[in-house]
Amino acid sequence: MKRADIQGLRTVSILAVIFYHIWPTHFPNGFLGVDVFFVISGHLMAVCLANFSGKCCGAKSDKIRNKLFQFYARRVKRIVPMYVAVICGTLSVSRTIMLDSDFQKARFDMYWALAFVANIQPVFENNDYFAEVFSYRPFLHCWSLGVEMQFYLLAPLAMLLLLSLRGLHRRLLRHFFCSTVLLASVIVQQLLTTVMPALSFGLMFCRLWQFFAGILVHFFNTGDQQNETEANETAETVDQIGWPYVLGHGQQSDDKENAINSAISLAPIPAQNQAINASPSAASSPPPVPPFSNASLSIPSSSLSSLAAGQKQQQQQQQEAEEVKNNLAHFLWRSAAAHLLLFLLLCVLFAPIGVPSIVVPFQNTFAVILAAAQLHVHHQQHNGMTAWPASPLLTNFLAVQLGDLSYIWWVVHWPVIVFIKYFFTRIATEKDNDGSLGQRSVTLDTNFTKMIINELQNVESRKRLVNTLSLYEKIKLNELLQSATFEDRYKILPGEERTERWTKQLKQLLVQEGNKTPQNLLKFVVDRKVKGTGNGTVLLVGNSHADVLARELGEEMNAYYHDFQVFTMPGCMPIAMPEHLIPFDPGHIIPCPFFTRTVRNIVEQTKPDVVFMVFRWYNEVLNVPFNENGTTKNDEILKAFRHEMRHFQKFVSKRIFISAPTLQFKHDVAKELAKRLWQHAPLGDLQLSLREHYTTNRFSYARLRLLNCPKCVQFDLAEHFCDARMDKCAAFDEQIQLANFFDNNHLSYLGRQSVRPFLRAIGNQIWHDKRMNV
Repeated sequence: MKRADIQGLRTVSILAVIFYHIWPTHFPNGFLGVDVFFVISGHLMAVCLANFSGKCCGAKSDKIRNKLFQFYARRVKRIVPMYVAVICGTLSVSRTIMLDSDFQKARFDMYWALAFVANIQPVFENNDYFAEVFSYRPFLHCWSLGVEMQFYLLAPLAMLLLLSLRGLHRRLLRHFFCSTVLLASVIVQQLLTTVMPALSFGLMFCRLWQFFAGILVHFFNTGDQQNETEANETAETVDQIGWPYVLGHGQQSDDKENAINSAISLAPIPAQNQAINASPSAASSPPPVPPFSNASLSIPSSSLSSLAAGQKQQQQQQQEAEEVKNNLAHFLWRSAAAHLLLFLLLCVLFAPIGVPSIVVPFQNTFAVILAAAQLHVHHQQHNGMTAWPASPLLTNFLAVQLGDLSYIWWVVHWPVIVFIKYFFTRIATEKDNDGSLGQRSVTLDTNFTKMIINELQNVESRKRLVNTLSLYEKIKLNELLQSATFEDRYKILPGEERTERWTKQLKQLLVQEGNKTPQNLLKFVVDRKVKGTGNGTVLLVGNSHADVLARELGEEMNAYYHDFQVFTMPGCMPIAMPEHLIPFDPGHIIPCPFFTRTVRNIVEQTKPDVVFMVFRWYNEVLNVPFNENGTTKNDEILKAFRHEMRHFQKFVSKRIFISAPTLQFKHDVAKELAKRLWQHAPLGDLQLSLREHYTTNRFSYARLRLLNCPKCVQFDLAEHFCDARMDKCAAFDEQIQLANFFDNNHLSYLGRQSVRPFLRAIGNQIWHDKRMNV
């Protein structure tokens, strides 16, 4: 059965931690609630494992192993499911509301938390827990559970060792062992505090003394019980041999002893004790009452004279009155002492002022001592009586119920606090100096509506409202750039019905809607044809980047072509490469050779005037370094590229436009821009350095220059979005603050509209080319 005072102590501890996490400057000592939790855990583990060891005493090794397995299984079942669920939910919320940089930190912290080693993470990152409390790390609190789980691995071994001690001095040996471990842990923690504070704070051995404080309390309590049990067993033995001693609570007087002695001389000897009295040892006087004993003698009234009986009755009445007085005094004193201990603990945890620097190294010691004292003084004795009365503050119904939910409180509270702080600190702005609302986020209700109407009475408020609505429009537009469906995101070119003319070879790879196969990794094939007002034929091939650009390219070329065909497959380049040069997972790359062969067939049969090859240059394929000597001689990738272009030139009458490597930003631009506008965060690091882009893709650009393809023309969208003087590639339009890319490399709707003049210039180049028969 759970002790109510321990549940109440859990409530006090978790409230201290929560208050510290919400108001770290107002409750600077609330973090000591974790130390109190460690003391409670050590005590409860000792109680649990002591019962477990008693059941396993003298059992076979198989039974002991099974019991140990059950012990660990219960710990895992109680802790892990809720813990993992909260971690997954926290990560999901973090991905939704946090900036990408903050989310990446949270995801990295999640790995440490799932491994239950978050307590040693600051050692490798050289972080300070007390500084990180002011940051936005939703898994920061997981360090304490890492310490707990590591202690659970050690606790059964330590308890089995302690409980295996036997003999008259077993109590002394147990206390000595626990005290030695406790002192060693304290010393190591204090030595590491100045040298490696992160290791001193989170290392399990440096926290081991707090767990062993709880274990030591358990052995103190069980030692008291053993003493009482031995005393009771002695009394029962004396009663069995005929001495009528009965334990009482009063003090013995000389008059009472005389009356008892005279009564013994008059009392008849029971038959079962005659044999004992006949022996020399039994013939001697009865054993004297032990000194400092509370034992009193009870003589049957039938064996006493009327005078002795009256005298005894009078003495008993006096004794009972004295006991009532003494018991009341003891109750008041113990109650006052228990409440004083609790008051001191509350002062240590909830004091709104920081302690002097000279006391800082010892403040957790005070908390541990007071927590251990609480566990000891409220210990339930074996006869059901409470040694020290527990405070109603700990044992009331609300405190006990909240204590039962302390683990849920602990695992959930910090992520909730982080998200709330993240929202209001990085999103909501403070009130203006004149007390007006400015851009502050508030709940829309009747009073707020009236207040808005009043605010709109002046010009300044109307200007602020216009700015707010403009910001809201920018955020929503950037959110719309992240569409839900492929058709919405990529703006697939509308045209005739889907044809299977060029996809017969791919049909075996296609899966009907609603069906799944583990061997099929092909997303889909886009095959569209559109009629124009010109006379030429234009073919667009590539991967998802071609899909994105198809609408704008088709509209800007409309005056030139009669047939505009789109044939693309996301994730595949239209250029065939030797399979041994492709470092992708073989299961992922299987569809791409089919796609490239189909592209060849389309070019051979349609014989287009112009081919646009728009695709992402996968660095793992085309941007690998040249040969070891740094020359292009015998470069397999360049050879394969040249071979493909020579083949295409045989069937393309005019031009082959090949896109240069695409811009690759560090973040999903549209989503991250919307978040940063929403949270008033800096926008500068969303941009990309043009020098970095060229350096990253230098081998791809070099191979493009060395193609030796007369009909090939390189077009580079980086020239449109990048400024060489500023060394910056625009991820978004700085004037209207809308994204040019909806993820880290695909053009958004705004980006596609902004490249229309660029595409129109290409069309004019084709139109005025004398070699083109228009």
